[in-house]
Amino acid sequence: MKLLLEIKDNKAAFFMELLKNFSYVKAKPIEEVSQKKLKTHPSNSGIEIPVTYAKNPDVLALKGIWKNKKITQTELRKKAWGNRI
Repeated sequence: MKLLLEIKDNKAAFFMELLKNFSYVKAKPIEEVSQKKLKTHPSNSGIEIPVTYAKNPDVLALKGIWKNKKITQTELRKKAWGNRI
């Protein structure tokens, strides 16, 4: 899970040091994140998340991935989405 937190300047250094003490947390200052494009979250809550896009995406890279597989589109969607569709 990734979170983008806004911390008041007078507490930011303390909070970063605190987070670095947890082995399961990777803490980066916002300067490292600001290099990436930021996109507003779809919920329109004002939350910005880092987004990167492929410069030259290969749309045919996965062509034929399901060729010769014994599964239909409906079965595949059912496995992926379960009861949500």
